[in-house]
Amino acid sequence: MSVEHKEALIRAFHSSLLEGENYARINQARKQAEAILGQSILPGSPLTKVVDEAMEAAVVRVAPLLIRQCTTTHQAYERLVELLDRQPTLGVRSSTSVLQQAYSTPIPIAYLAATIAGITSETTVYEPTAGNGALLITVNPVNAIANELNHDRFAELQHRGYAQLTQYDATRYHPQKQVDVMICNPPFGPVQDGNGKIRRFELPGNRRGTRQVDHAIAFKALEAIKDDGRAVLILGGKLGDDGDLRSNRYNSIESRGFFFSLYQHYNVTQHFSIWGNLYRKQGAGFPIDVIVIEGRGQSQRDLPAAEVPTIYKSFDALKELLPNERIQQRRLQPLLTDLETPGSRRSNPISGQAAGRNTSINLARLPTLNDAENSVDDSSLVGGERRGSDPNSPPPQPSAPSAINAGTSDTVRRRSDAGTRTPMVVDAGMGGNLRPTQRSPSNQVPNSQRTDVSVSDRSSFSRDPTNVDAGTRRNHTRELAIPVDLPNERIISSSDTTQKTQIMAISDFEHPAPTDAPLNVAYLPRSQGKSPGTLIPSNMATAAQTALDKLERAVGDVDEYVQQRMGYESKEELWKYLYAEQIDANALAFWQRDRDKVFLNGDQTGNGKGRFCASQIVDAINQGYIPIFITQKSTLYVSMLADLQDIGKPGVNIFATDNNLRLDLPNGSKLRTGNPAEQEAQMQRIMQQGICAYHAIFTTYSQLQTIDSGKEPFRRNFLREIAPNAIFIFDEAHEAGGSTGEKGWTSSSDAPNRAEFARELIDLSAGAVFASAT
Repeated sequence: MSVEHKEALIRAFHSSLLEGENYARINQARKQAEAILGQSILPGSPLTKVVDEAMEAAVVRVAPLLIRQCTTTHQAYERLVELLDRQPTLGVRSSTSVLQQAYSTPIPIAYLAATIAGITSETTVYEPTAGNGALLITVNPVNAIANELNHDRFAELQHRGYAQLTQYDATRYHPQKQVDVMICNPPFGPVQDGNGKIRRFELPGNRRGTRQVDHAIAFKALEAIKDDGRAVLILGGKLGDDGDLRSNRYNSIESRGFFFSLYQHYNVTQHFSIWGNLYRKQGAGFPIDVIVIEGRGQSQRDLPAAEVPTIYKSFDALKELLPNERIQQRRLQPLLTDLETPGSRRSNPISGQAAGRNTSINLARLPTLNDAENSVDDSSLVGGERRGSDPNSPPPQPSAPSAINAGTSDTVRRRSDAGTRTPMVVDAGMGGNLRPTQRSPSNQVPNSQRTDVSVSDRSSFSRDPTNVDAGTRRNHTRELAIPVDLPNERIISSSDTTQKTQIMAISDFEHPAPTDAPLNVAYLPRSQGKSPGTLIPSNMATAAQTALDKLERAVGDVDEYVQQRMGYESKEELWKYLYAEQIDANALAFWQRDRDKVFLNGDQTGNGKGRFCASQIVDAINQGYIPIFITQKSTLYVSMLADLQDIGKPGVNIFATDNNLRLDLPNGSKLRTGNPAEQEAQMQRIMQQGICAYHAIFTTYSQLQTIDSGKEPFRRNFLREIAPNAIFIFDEAHEAGGSTGEKGWTSSSDAPNRAEFARELIDLSAGAVFASAT
């Protein structure tokens, strides 16, 4: 897509947001974009990512204008919360952004961080992973040093007038010039090297180092602050809201080592957590930690394992951390010179800079959609062209050595996040070439020279102030820079009248092929319910999001769909009992069953498969079927009945096929079953008369097996008989296959083994669903 089209989208969204447009769903923005671009935007197409990027840039551009209209910091914060409410959820990810964990800071949180940092118009600021500049909305662009890898975001920062831009490996680079404030929201989590091994980064005073890339970036960037400088770090938090559990997580070897070093070297004055749901609009939902530093020297605070950071779960609660001060308008970033306020009839620009500016940067070299037509990966979206010293060409990439650390050939990538919809992965021409061709020595700029390059112009969240807990993780919009030795810096500076880019010479190295791969990405549910901040393997992100897209097109609003199937009075009641991830899984399972297909829930242990299975039982009852719950052992019947009670559906009367069973149930009653003869007689009655007073049938995998040297028990015929009117819920579904030593079929007259019988039941049934973490 051309630069002109991208800019047209940004300006259109910018204007609409200023006029109060409420983008309840991303489809509204896509329809608006279709009218501008003159082409359809289909789900999963590269254009969906283009729309997300344009909307994000528009939000960041609008924010300073809204701040200018306010007299106090609280007023400004409230306007930005309202802006975020009107922003659609930006859940699309290109393969580059998933790999580099490209999530932006929600604009109210960015303003909170910048205000706490005490940024004024005179403050010099360093941002090591700048993205679209959300954390820099109160910074004078002339005083900001912004490090950013992504070419489109780098160009956006240029367009907005940032005077000093760099593109380096943020785990190794910091500017030589010391600054008043460092502010950052880096990628988080471990990254892999070229051999698939987890990389380890050095930390000051910590021989063990860390695997967490956000820890490494934060420590390196802190080297840039003055001795009395300030910093605000937004780092990955700890899941959960139980104080003891979070304390243990802060006390893990790696976390304890990082925080001990940080608190020993820097004066940490505040440390609090933000609930992951407040990141929902940015396409993720992992909790974050916000750490405020005031100068070098040992902190007087206890380490977070001892003084567990308070969790803020609403924007109203967060506002209480913000000092309510009068805003000095001179602190704020000037308007873009080529933007006007809504309704203005003036053709001249608003801000103080001259309108006649050089707009000759050749951003048209950025890839178009046609360039990406037949590609499967972002590397093919941008040609690895060699850049010479043409004054009209885009700023060249910095060269890179063959390794970040001695003996390796890896590059740093952003681990793909945490918190609420699985990022949709599409291949879009939004980023630079990740596998550049080898640079020709003849095209290198000598280290002793500089080249002048002309630069172009520039759901509802909880608002309850009591919604604060004393424990979470997060997301972002920035990438790490390509690894590079640092003999020189690449700096973009500006003059008063004509913008020029001065590029200091870069060493003659070639870019290594990127090899770091994220292990997981944040799962962003389609449901708007509460999320615990779940991760999903990165290689499953595309398929999961595509399935959710198909689901939503078929059934509409996911929450309404599940609410109706489960018989809840409202969405709020649904959200009271089920996490967003559980709602998504249930919706997919219901939809699959309606299409005569099966569904497997493979969530890890602890992600709530019990409530998922309980929901499947309830839906089967509501649909007029007999739910048959099969699990590993009879004691798990009690757990399932407890899960039914926990989702607000108590009173399910079960028939257990076990003989002589004695169980104490969650409601205080007791479950008793008869001897073999009595149980068989009851099964006969159900076969003849229906399920009668029972709501569901519970059994175990061991009861599906043959007995007495291959004979079939009566309960097999019982299950066959009722299967056509039954929905089978296979808990611990891996047990359906039986043991590895179980005898297989030896002749056509032998009874089927457990696995074969399970498949037979599935074929006979009205539907089946499976749950297993194995």
